[in-house]
Amino acid sequence: MLARRLSFAGLLAQRCFATSPCEPNTHLSACAWAARRLTRPITNDPLGRTLDSVLEVVVGAVAGLLAVIGVVVMLGPALPRSFGFARRRPQAQPSRRRYRAAPTELHPTTVRALSVTARLMGMLKEHGMDRHAAALRLAGRRLQVDEPNGIHAMRQVLRHLRGVRLDDDSDQRIFQGLVGQLQKALDERAQQLELLPN
Repeated sequence: MLARRLSFAGLLAQRCFATSPCEPNTHLSACAWAARRLTRPITNDPLGRTLDSVLEVVVGAVAGLLAVIGVVVMLGPALPRSFGFARRRPQAQPSRRRYRAAPTELHPTTVRALSVTARLMGMLKEHGMDRHAAALRLAGRRLQVDEPNGIHAMRQVLRHLRGVRLDDDSDQRIFQGLVGQLQKALDERAQQLELLPN
């Protein structure tokens, strides 16, 4: 095969030189260039070597990419912060709604009413009356912040509590006693504040 190719190239070169001979000391003519290209030795490099080198490059690139992804996953959320790309969260603006500050010291009668309120709330929750307990809790908070309005709110809740009936007789007696204590403490404090009875 190689011999045939070389003889073909030789014949082609002879014809080229016969039709257009090259001047001495000049560049090669087109025919001479074609003859040189055809008479180059043929290497036995199979196509597989080129494919192997391409596969090596692709496998190397994939391995490098996986290594970079692994480092990014290990760094996690700290990576954007280290490069300064972290989004700054807007700070919550303080609420403009102002609450009345609770007085530093409550009157002893008010403290007594609040302790009775806490015991009543515990009993109501124990018997599954969460709605009454929530109303009592809200009235107690109002009593801590604003005594005149808190006394009025407590009296309204007490009207509803008088109709509450518990299953156990002893619990019912304790409950009624606590309601009476709360009513007495509220009446005393209303008298001290010179509030009109409701």
